[in-house]
Amino acid sequence: MHALVETYHDTNRSPIVIIGTGPVGIRMADELLKIDSSANIVMYGNEPWEPYNRVGLTSFLAGDISFDDIKNPVKAKSIRNLIQHHNCEIVSVDRLKKTVTDASGKKQSYSHLILAIGASPHIPNISGVKLPNVYTLRDLKDVDQLFARRMRSRRTVVIGGGLLGLEAARAMQKHNTEVVIIEHADRLMSRQLDEMLSDQLRESILGFGIKVRLRTGVRKIKGDISVTGVELSNGKSLDCDTVILATGIVPNKKLAQNSGLLARRGIRVNDQLQTSDENIFAVGECCEHNGEVFGLVAPGFEQAAIAAQVINGKTAEYKGSVNVSKLKVFGLDVYSVGEAGDDADNISNQIIVHGGNERDEGCHRLVVRHRRLVGAMGVGVWPEFERIKEAVNKKRRVWPWQLKHFEKTGTIWSETDEMQISSWPANAVVCNCKTINRGELSACIANGASSVECIQSQTGASTVCGSCRPLINGLLGESVKLSPQIAYKALATLSAVVSALIAIFIFSPPIPYVDSVQSIQFDRVWTDFFYRQVSGYTLAGITLAGVLMLSIRKRFNLARMGGLPYWRITHVSMSLAALSLLVLHTGLNTGSNLNFLLFLFFVLVSLLGIISSLVNAYEHLLSPYKAKQWRNFSNRAHIYLSWPLPVFLAYHIAAAYYF
Repeated sequence: MHALVETYHDTNRSPIVIIGTGPVGIRMADELLKIDSSANIVMYGNEPWEPYNRVGLTSFLAGDISFDDIKNPVKAKSIRNLIQHHNCEIVSVDRLKKTVTDASGKKQSYSHLILAIGASPHIPNISGVKLPNVYTLRDLKDVDQLFARRMRSRRTVVIGGGLLGLEAARAMQKHNTEVVIIEHADRLMSRQLDEMLSDQLRESILGFGIKVRLRTGVRKIKGDISVTGVELSNGKSLDCDTVILATGIVPNKKLAQNSGLLARRGIRVNDQLQTSDENIFAVGECCEHNGEVFGLVAPGFEQAAIAAQVINGKTAEYKGSVNVSKLKVFGLDVYSVGEAGDDADNISNQIIVHGGNERDEGCHRLVVRHRRLVGAMGVGVWPEFERIKEAVNKKRRVWPWQLKHFEKTGTIWSETDEMQISSWPANAVVCNCKTINRGELSACIANGASSVECIQSQTGASTVCGSCRPLINGLLGESVKLSPQIAYKALATLSAVVSALIAIFIFSPPIPYVDSVQSIQFDRVWTDFFYRQVSGYTLAGITLAGVLMLSIRKRFNLARMGGLPYWRITHVSMSLAALSLLVLHTGLNTGSNLNFLLFLFFVLVSLLGIISSLVNAYEHLLSPYKAKQWRNFSNRAHIYLSWPLPVFLAYHIAAAYYF
C-alpha cells in the first residue's frame, strides 16, 4: 500500500512545509503569511502540546506564570491556509521527490522546506548520567517531570552556571529545596559577564540561599537505583537526590545529515539561509552560518524574516546576528550584547567601566575596538541599554568624550545625541525645543500622521530649530522619503559660493601691493587706516548680527517672520558678505601671531557653518542618522570655535589703535 501524500486541491503548487513549532518555527509562519496571506503552509511539531515559548519554561516551572502565558500560536490575521500537525515527528526527507515522511509513514510534498528543528540538551559524558532523577530542562516534558520532582527533592545539584542553570536553580528552590550550582569555569555566566560583574551576580545568588561552587566539575553522578550524590573533579563528594544538567545545547542536524545536506556544528546555510539544497532552508538553533551557531531566540527571528523574503522571491541577505541577553536573574537585571564575557577578552578591545562598588546603582561595561562599540555587559538598572544594543549591532562610533561621560555617569549620550530613534525609550526627548518625546511622536504616527509636515502641524516638533527633522523622518521609516526643504537649491548654491571664497582664502597668495603711483591705488582698501576701520567694523557688525539672528529666531520662535530655511539663507548670505569684507580688510594677507589665529578661526568657523548648511540642504539624500551626525558635528564645532573670536578680535582692535 502506498503511503498517503497530502496535497491541496486549490493550487497546483505544493505548500511550504515547516518542520518545528518552536518560537522560530512559529515566527517563520508569521513572516511568510505577513508577506503573502494566501500562502499554503503545513507545520510539523514532535510535541503533543500546542506551540509554546520555551523561553518562559523556567518561569513556568517557578510558578511565576501559567501555561497560558507561554502559549505561542501563529499570530497572522489570515491562517485559513495553515495546517499544523502536533506530536507528529518527521523522520525523513526525500529531496528528489520533494516530500517529507512522518513517523506514521504519511508523506507530504513541499515547494520549499524550512528546518526549524532547534537543538537538544548537551549531555556530558560522565558516569551515572542516565540514572533516574537526572533531568534536563529543554521542553515541556522536562518541566512536567521537574514539577513532580521539586516537591520531593531535598537537595538539587545544578550542573552549569550559565543562564539556564541559574534559572533552573531559582525555579527548584521554591519549596525550600537546597540548591547547589556547580560550574567548572572561574565565574558564573562567563559568556556574558566579566569577573567583577559575575561576582556581583554571585553575591546576589548567595543572598537567596543558593550555594555556588566554581572551578570544579562533576566527575560522576553516584547512585544505584537513583541519584544519591555527585563526585566532583576535585575529589570531594556532595550528597543530593536530584541533578539538573544545564551544560549547553547541541544543534539538531541528524534529519538534515540523513537527507544528504551539509552539516558541521549545525546545518550549514548561506546568506539566504539556504542549505546545500536551494529549496531547503534552516533557521534558528539548528543552523550554522559562517561557522557560527546562535543559541538564542532573537537571531532565529532575524533568520526567519530573511528566509521568508527569499522564499517570496525578494532580495535579502543574512549577515549574522549580535547575541543579546537582557533578563532578570535573582532580582538583578543582567545585560549582555555583542562581544561580552570571554569574548571581550581581546587585546584590541578597550573596556570602559562605570560603577563597581556597593553604593552604585549598577555596574556596567562598554567594549570598544578602534573607536567603535562592539559589546557591552552589566548588572543593575541600565536605561540606555536599548540604544547601546542598537549601537553595538551597527558598530557605531563612540568618541573619547562620550567614553569619559560614560565612566562618570554611566550614560554615553546626552539628550540631543542620536542613534537609532526607533530604539529610543518612549520618554526620550526628540524635539528639545518643544520637549516632545519619542512616545508622543510614535502615537502621532500611529494615529495617521504620514509625513514630517503632518507631525509638525499636530505636535509642533521641528518647527523651531528644525534639527530634529531627520529624527522624525527616521521614526516614520525608511519607506517615507524625506522631502527637500524649501529653497534648498538656493541654500546649496550660496553655500557653494562661500566654499569657493573660503578656498580662495586658503590657497591664494596675498594680493600684491600696487608698485606705481600712476596705477589705481586699490590696495588702499586694506592699507589705509580709515578704510580698514570701515571694513573692520562693518565686518564685526555683520558677524555679530549673523551669530545672533538664528539664536534669536530659536529662542523666540519668530515663525511669522519667515520659515527657518529663509533664515538660514539669510545667515549664509551674511557669511558671504562677511568673507567678502574680510578680503577687503586683509587683501588676503593673513598676518602673524594672534592676527593669524583670528583669521584662521574666522575661516574655520565659516567653513563649519557651510558644512552645516550643506547638510541641511541635502538632508533628503542622507540617512537620518548621518544627517544628524554631521549636523551635530558641524554645529558644535561651529559654536565652539567661535568662542575665542571675541578675545582675538579685542586684541586685534587694541593693537591696531596702539600701533
